[in-house]
Amino acid sequence: MNKTATLYRILIPVFVISVGALVYIMNVGIEERHEMKAEISTLGTTVANRDSVSGHLNSQITTLKKENDSLTTEIETLISKETVIKKPAKPNLSKYRIKIFSPDGSNQVVQEIQSYTLEEGFSMGIGVQSSTRPNWLASKNTIFYFNSKTKKLAEKVAADLKFITGQSWRVKSGDASDMTPTKALYRIDIHYPI
Repeated sequence: MNKTATLYRILIPVFVISVGALVYIMNVGIEERHEMKAEISTLGTTVANRDSVSGHLNSQITTLKKENDSLTTEIETLISKETVIKKPAKPNLSKYRIKIFSPDGSNQVVQEIQSYTLEEGFSMGIGVQSSTRPNWLASKNTIFYFNSKTKKLAEKVAADLKFITGQSWRVKSGDASDMTPTKALYRIDIHYPI
């Protein structure tokens, strides 16, 4: 045999095996490429979805910022116009002296009247309290004022005491003959006969 024929016999099977291996490698590479293309496509869709959601969220954030700025402006406008309702200051009632007259100073209603008097800022005078009802004590719940300028305040006290005690109170002008005009102006007597 000649050398060439021997060489062909050896080379042809090697060549066939090499071509087969190359075809196999190419097929595996093609499958992997298809898998990679599918993964790339999936990743592209995911990124597109995220971009869409991100764009929507950015739009919402912008809208909320605009609404917040608008509300801040409205609040600043309201504050600058001083639309806040302020409670009026309580008048100074300490110059008015209230005296409570009742046969029983420890009575619940008398205690409520004393608390009211102090809370409102009135000065409290010492009234007569005894175990028996004096004949000069009014027969019904009565608020006495001693100057016509004090009548409205006496009416307010009567209304407040009606709310506090649940009892009716009359308002009457009292005898100021033994008082100075200033003392009469600033004095209110409360008679609670029980």
